[in-house]
Amino acid sequence: MIKHPLRWVIVALVAVVAAFTTVVGPATSTAAAQTIPLNLKLDDAAAVDATVSVANVSIVNGQAVITGTISGTVTIAGVSGTIPSQPFTLTAAATCKSGTGTLTLTTSPITTTLSNGTQGTIGAETLTISATCGKTPTLTVTAAPATATLSDGTTVKTSQCTVSVSTKSTTSLGSQICQIQMLICELAEDLAAGSTTDVVALLNQILSATFAIA
Repeated sequence: MIKHPLRWVIVALVAVVAAFTTVVGPATSTAAAQTIPLNLKLDDAAAVDATVSVANVSIVNGQAVITGTISGTVTIAGVSGTIPSQPFTLTAAATCKSGTGTLTLTTSPITTTLSNGTQGTIGAETLTISATCGKTPTLTVTAAPATATLSDGTTVKTSQCTVSVSTKSTTSLGSQICQIQMLICELAEDLAAGSTTDVVALLNQILSATFAIA
């Protein structure tokens, strides 16, 4: 397995989407009240030990929007603190063009209060999964640069990170990558149609398969 320094974004989303159980109407689904542990590590810059309370998933402008609240503890640049209960959102957008399926995941910022009295914010993070099927199936995962800012003027940043895996179409790995591409394209169709029926299951399959490889 290839290690990804911002894999926590995917882990968080897998945990959140796994909670949804009931579909109500064509564009919204809700979950029974429950909490989900969320342990995040953003390189060596920040660590989060929090709980997400899942509330809803809907489709807005062709994107899946997963909402809830988050609270817990945090460490930024070696300073510990708390995450007061606050709204938390994850979005998922998918496209399918010319044999390539692309899934883009975005988290909302997380605000914190550190033990030294400063306020902190871990900025929104975007992660993109792209799977191409053909003679040389290719899976690419890219995490955008992330930033944590503190009220005392301190800024902690991470660089963009990309992991890419390519192989022959005749291999088992190639088949797995093509499966991810197919699932992303199926998700793109559902989002375009405004259907939430299979969104949760497809996200789980895509994310699980992706990080079995990358």
